[in-house]
Amino acid sequence: MSYTLVIKRAFGANKDRNGKWRQGTTKKQVEVIMADFGTIDSVDSLEKKDRRNGENFRMFFIHYKDVSMEDTVRDALDSGNDIEVDNDEYGHFWLVTKYNKQADKTDNKKPRGVRIRTNRAVPPPPLDVPIDNTPETDPEFIPPPAPISDDGHVSLQIE
Repeated sequence: MSYTLVIKRAFGANKDRNGKWRQGTTKKQVEVIMADFGTIDSVDSLEKKDRRNGENFRMFFIHYKDVSMEDTVRDALDSGNDIEVDNDEYGHFWLVTKYNKQADKTDNKKPRGVRIRTNRAVPPPPLDVPIDNTPETDPEFIPPPAPISDDGHVSLQIE
């Protein structure tokens, strides 16, 4: 029987307020504390970075060979609830959940499909504009000659 628990967020390697590096939560610490729930087969960890503040944190996946937890705790985990597991004497704790495979979470997934994207602009369809024989649209239009002043220059009047 395989049973996997997840610690979604634990301290990662970060600098403290004084600029000193802290190692964060280790696999060994997780193994010691989470052994209360059964015989551990293995512990996997993922290094992550918080997008909001840039701090490092770790996720842990604890795989059990045998589970020996209280029925109320197991019922809570099996029904999708989180449990708080104290990890030191100062009141710090981890939120622990039961691992559910992503394939089981198909409720709000979109069906797979293909979308074609192009970088070329598609020209708009031609406009259907009636021809009204104004000087701008009539190819037969010949403008009248410009008036010439007494000194030989073309004089234009702008309205």
